[in-house]
Amino acid sequence: MSGHPGPTPRGKADTTPTRIVLKKGGTFFLNGALIRAHDAFGAEIHLAEALLLPSQILSAETARTPLQRLYYCVQQALIEPEAAPAWRAAFAASLPPLLDPHSEVGPVQRDSLERVAALVEAGRLIEALSALRRAIKAGPAA
Repeated sequence: MSGHPGPTPRGKADTTPTRIVLKKGGTFFLNGALIRAHDAFGAEIHLAEALLLPSQILSAETARTPLQRLYYCVQQALIEPEAAPAWRAAFAASLPPLLDPHSEVGPVQRDSLERVAALVEAGRLIEALSALRRAIKAGPAA
């Protein structure tokens, strides 16, 4: 994702836009809204606090590995704030088997998951999703 807005040294937001192209039927999440395209379109987004691009959104059917299922729980807590307590509970219930030293998750991923759990607990869901994407890319878990 290029041009993600963030604070600058003077406290002003960087106005470099994030560019997206969405195919017909595609979805993305922007500042509390799940947006679904009826037709293909391109857009520039300035100053988004919470942005999930189409490639970053998992469906229940595509969340096959334990790490993907954790990601799905955090994603849904962000997308469905009214159901966030249930999604956080599902995340918390899914985490202990992965943190077990006898699981197939390596020590680096285990450390990463502990940081993710702290981020989720603190309500920093976008950061937790970013950390989970890195963990998923690092390799399969359990």
